[in-house]
Amino acid sequence: GGGNAAIGGSDFIATWSTFDFLPDGRVVKGGGAGGYSSFQQASTAFSSVATDRRGKYRVSGLMLQITYDNGGTEQFLIVTDPKDPDVIWLDGRSYTMKD
Repeated sequence: GGGNAAIGGSDFIATWSTFDFLPDGRVVKGGGAGGYSSFQQASTAFSSVATDRRGKYRVSGLMLQITYDNGGTEQFLIVTDPKDPDVIWLDGRSYTMKD
């Protein structure tokens, strides 16, 4: 995120990324962005899932491997905190469970 809200302003932007892990071993990687500007009180947000970001996932030890339907792959180091089971870290970025 960013903007000037932290210093008393009213403008901000934010981005997010998501992983939806399904019980059948499938995964969907998505994301979006949004923002607000005090100039004419304009706001906008959008979210998307590219077709090439759907695939299968596999966890092996501390590694998460995703093989996308288009043949591309990604690997992430998984870190968890037993004191907070609702959060996982993938390559240093935190993700929380959806409600």
